[in-house]
Amino acid sequence: MLTSMKRIYYILPTIALALFATVLASCSSDDEAKTTATSTPVQFYGTFNGDEPAVATTRAYDDKWEVNDAIGITCSPYFNVKYTANTSGKSTQLSYSSGKEIMYDPKINVYTFMAYYPYTPNAFGDYEDLLIDMKAMRDAEHAKKYDFMYSFGIGRNGTPVSFKFDHIMTRVIFNFVDGENVKLMNHRWYLPNAIRLRGSFETYSGLCEADAKVRPGAEDTVGNITYPNVPDTLYFFPQTPKKSTLVLFNEKDLGDEDIIVQKYTMDLALPKFEAGKSIELTISVNDQRMQLKGITIQDWNRKNQGNINASDM
Repeated sequence: MLTSMKRIYYILPTIALALFATVLASCSSDDEAKTTATSTPVQFYGTFNGDEPAVATTRAYDDKWEVNDAIGITCSPYFNVKYTANTSGKSTQLSYSSGKEIMYDPKINVYTFMAYYPYTPNAFGDYEDLLIDMKAMRDAEHAKKYDFMYSFGIGRNGTPVSFKFDHIMTRVIFNFVDGENVKLMNHRWYLPNAIRLRGSFETYSGLCEADAKVRPGAEDTVGNITYPNVPDTLYFFPQTPKKSTLVLFNEKDLGDEDIIVQKYTMDLALPKFEAGKSIELTISVNDQRMQLKGITIQDWNRKNQGNINASDM
């Protein structure tokens, strides 16, 4: 991951390298950016365009920012400066929180800014060797920590900066439905050694990817407790999953407070997980077997899928 500015030239993709060069050209040097009597703070604003009904309080679902939602902003010589939402709602001003406040220098006309969400205080803001905690994924406050977003915006001296954030993880929705002779109750499902749960997010370049190898064992077993008619919405690093066997255990009420647990299995080959995509799988649980009824793949960043704009107010 990022250990120095020099290393960036070797690890960023082509687009990121071009953007990096633009930043260096657009932003001042250390000497040029020294605050003067006429330097002015940069103003940042955020607007959310999502239409989906809320089922959990994360940026992937609802249509508003929350007070103190934090993003990190970079424009050399300012690195990973923390800004937070002033108010909740679809529109909010982002206020300087910590670090060296970003200022316009009167000698420079155009700046390029890079931003990411959620903020981390690491030196470059990177998330390294991060393990997704499946046990806590159903908790909204925990789950939204994995909804990584990235943006860059252009600022002209004295004007507000406009951002449009893109989701860069893959959202996967597992929707289990009643099938032949089966009534789903509380159920638990597992998908071992198919999806890599460790990965990294370079907040400077926007590069988000899973580790190269699947690590067999508990840390690469996707599983969750699911309740009737409640789809599982999960976030994963972009990757190509391996074929695996999906296992589901469902409680069956026999009456008189007697409950048994039935096991169902099926081979499952998941599609490629691409950054910014939303994948929904509908799986019918039938007597003695499961069946994949359909897969829907679409852009996560569609307006009614919960994209966030940051624009001039």
